[in-house]
Amino acid sequence: MRILLFLLASSILIGCAGKKDPQQYRQQFLTQINDDGSKWFKYSASPIFALNKQIKRSIENPNNQVKKEPPRSNPKKRNSRSEEKLLESYQALAEQYLEKEGFCSKGYIKLDESLMGNEYFLFAECNESATEQDRSLWKNNPHFENG
Repeated sequence: MRILLFLLASSILIGCAGKKDPQQYRQQFLTQINDDGSKWFKYSASPIFALNKQIKRSIENPNNQVKKEPPRSNPKKRNSRSEEKLLESYQALAEQYLEKEGFCSKGYIKLDESLMGNEYFLFAECNESATEQDRSLWKNNPHFENG
């Protein structure tokens, strides 16, 4: 009986481990509706713990003096399987976010996608053209070009 309970609890934990909690990530969504009606967006996500480390470093080092720190882990040394799993989990997080926002009602075409360290970036164009309602709901973000 104990073994059965252990196996059940383990499978539940393993099943939940692959899902990302959106509240643990800084997600940024920038939109652009062009004159021709095309709808573009940029989505990025990074773990809050990484952002907290950046803030802590800037507080400890207010003059932005570069400190040499020994590398903890090299993202290039990730094996392809773990990188693939990480990319898949970020893609699921993006899909969840995009579904909630509703910017692209008929899906989108990926124009660029990358995973740099712990940060995920997606640049895409919606399959549908913008309506007047879209133009009123989604103002062009002035940071779109730089974002």
